[in-house]
Amino acid sequence: MSYLVETTRGNGYRCSCCSHETTDSEWYDELEDALAELPTVISTGDWEITEVEITDGSTQEIVAWGRATWSTGYERYSGYNYTRWHGNRPDTGEFDLVLDRDGREIDKTWAELLHELKEKKLQKDLEKAQSDLEEAQRRLESLAIG
Repeated sequence: MSYLVETTRGNGYRCSCCSHETTDSEWYDELEDALAELPTVISTGDWEITEVEITDGSTQEIVAWGRATWSTGYERYSGYNYTRWHGNRPDTGEFDLVLDRDGREIDKTWAELLHELKEKKLQKDLEKAQSDLEEAQRRLESLAIG
């Protein structure tokens, strides 16, 4: 049998205007050799691995995969704060690793982390709205007095 390993690497930028990805593919005769190209932990560098898929060449079935996800949309540059590397391998099963900006493992699930970030964003938005309301009320009072 043969296995196709498709590896996508990104330039490290998380915003859509600056990010760039490239995909390479290579065939391996043995599954073990193909699996050696799918890490269960990630490292950062100039070109980071963002996705790996291993396809069985005879059945066209994806037998293993890994994918990076980032915590975007909560504040400016938030895509750099947390990274999730998750996937599945036939030899080790599912893996799910959540890292902070410095590459340290976080002892929370991705869902818990996203919920916390959403709550922080909501709190920040509420504080901004309260501040804007107070400023508008001060301006109304100054117009009424003047």
